[in-house]
Formats: sequence, C-alpha cells, structure tokens
Amino acid sequence: MINSFKILFSGDFAPINIEPTEKVFEHLHKITKKSDFCFLNLEAPLTNSNEKLIKDGSNLKCNPSWIKVIKNNGYNILGLANNHILDIKEKGLFDSIDNINQEKIQYCGAGKNIEEASKILYIEKNNIKLSIIATCENEFSAASENKPGTFGLDIILLYKKIQEAKNSSDKVIVTIHGGNEHFEFPRPKLRELCKFIIDIGADSVVCHHSHIIGSIEEYKGATIFYSLGNLFFPSNGKNTSWYHGCSVQFQITKDEKLDYELIYHKFDNKSVHLLEGDELLKIKNSHSQNNNILQSHDQYMEKWNNYCKNSEFRILANLFLPYKPKRGLSLLKRLNIIDIFLGRKDLANKLNILRCESHNEILENILEKKYEEIK
Repeated sequence: MINSFKILFSGDFAPINIEPTEKVFEHLHKITKKSDFCFLNLEAPLTNSNEKLIKDGSNLKCNPSWIKVIKNNGYNILGLANNHILDIKEKGLFDSIDNINQEKIQYCGAGKNIEEASKILYIEKNNIKLSIIATCENEFSAASENKPGTFGLDIILLYKKIQEAKNSSDKVIVTIHGGNEHFEFPRPKLRELCKFIIDIGADSVVCHHSHIIGSIEEYKGATIFYSLGNLFFPSNGKNTSWYHGCSVQFQITKDEKLDYELIYHKFDNKSVHLLEGDELLKIKNSHSQNNNILQSHDQYMEKWNNYCKNSEFRILANLFLPYKPKRGLSLLKRLNIIDIFLGRKDLANKLNILRCESHNEILENILEKKYEEIK
C-alpha cells in the first residue's frame, strides 16, 4: 500500500554484561528491514557510570556501544519509559540520551523533567502522521517538575497528551511499561486503564514489562497488547517463558483500523531467533488459549486471584516484616510468621491507608521524604 507505512514494536531489550555484537539481530534483521520504523523498549541505560540508584530491585546498565548495533539493525525509535532507565541515576539517563542523539535515533518517554518526559513523538511518512506516547508505572524512575526520569503513569496528564496527539496526527499508539511479572494477563486496573485509553482516542495500546508474552484483546475496533515479552534480556535461572517474546508490526493508514502481524521469537545468550515449525505452533496455541481465557470473566479472575495468592507471602513479608529476609522464606511461611505481626484490626488499618486516596497520598509523601533524608 502506497498510502501507508509499517512500524514494528518490540519488547524489553537489556543486554546486561554482554559485549555489543551484530549477531544478536542477525535473524531478526530480515523483519526489521521490512518496516519503515522500529521501536524497542531500552530496559537498561547506555552508560559506563557505576553510581547506582538506591531502589527496590536490581540496577541494570549496558555498554553504550550497543546503540550502534541497535541502529545498524533497523531500530530507529527507543522507548525510555521503564523502571530501569534511572538505575544509574541521572548520569545514566543523560548518557543514554546523549548516545541516542549522537546516532540520530528518536526516543520518547524520558527526559530532564516531566514536561520533556511526556512529550509526544510524531513520526510521518507517505503523508501519514503517527503519534507515539510512552509511559510507565510509577516506580523509582518517574520524573517530576524538577526531577529527571520517565513519564510515570498520570491519567490526567495522559488524557491531555492523547487529546493533543489526536488533534495533531492521524493515528495514536500508546505504549505502557507495566503489568505484573510472569503473569500472562493484565491486572484488572491495567486492563481498565488500557480500555479507557482507547475510549479517549488512542488507536492501540502496546504494553511490556511482565517478561512474558501477554494476552491480546480487541476493544471497540482497537487492539490492546498486554505484553510483548522480552526481545533480548539474557538472565540466568529464568523459566522458559522468559526467553520467548513477540513483536507486532502495524500497517499505518490514515483512516482504516490498524492492521497488524505478530512475529514470535526467542533468544539465547547470543542471538534472537525467529520461531518456526512445531515450536511456533505451540506458542501460538498457548497465546490463543490465554486470549480466550481473558474473554471469560470467571476464568480471568481465577487466574488473577491465583497469581495474587501465590504472591501473598512475598508481598506481605516485604511490606510488614521488620526486616527484608534474604533467605529462609519457606520456613517463615510455614511458621505463619505474618499472622504473628498482623491481626484483623491491623490489616484493616493498613488496607485503609493503602486504598484511601487521602491517606495514600500522605503515606507516599512521608516515605518519599524519608527516602531522600536517609543516605
């Protein structure tokens, strides 16, 4: 189609402790070269700095020379809205932006403040204009008025950005770095948010972060992708699903619904490989089954409640025990140690603080101030 163009969206890219090599993309390059634009989520800052941000979770970074490999293999748009881009503090973010700008690659989702981080990326080809808005759940990377970082999820600001994009372009795609790790489905409120994003004008929503291929659903003529999984993120001791991902290639036109094609792939410590044969069929069937489960409210909620139940002890232990246990979790769980610290009245009090907007905002302010005070 002459009056159209193609854009590929891929998930998390984090070549930690791996020297830059073109070999990573040698099989995927035949896909990227068929697209006019290619987007990936840069999950680790491109920096040589070693000054780590004190945060929950691991601190990631990768060799700055990866930017040339990324560019050489067709990825010309980088999403920076994720929970790791500020892992090496402001230096890591600014180094990344400098390296990206040096290679004349476009990016979105992060900047020196929230105004810059929330900027809409406009791309245009064949007289068709596409807007991309990149945001992420609010973790330690979120920007503010005077603080560098990412476009952390803010529904009011996101609404304004989508309206601006809709009035200035033909199509709007929103990417969200969010969801629950190793869970094939969206959490209920993320699903509700993605549908709202479609309601207010976006033509598709593409999520990543859960490190697993997530379910897909159609809503009011638009497609929501709840997780693309990993593109390339070598890590020891992960289950098989960690190493599988998918990319989505959109056909962008002025007026029609966004057509798309899914490309399934896997990776090892050296390269991304396109899935073929029985392995491809197995992944497609599994993906289709999950899509069907999502359409059954009872089955979907059963999956969600089971996921929450399996996460219960880890979450409560991290939140309410006087220290964060490094080992012996299974023993503490068998001893019902949480029940010793929490009675029903205690739970009611903490639940109220967490879910009441006024109490929650106070708690967040207090904890942020304490975090800044304690060096």
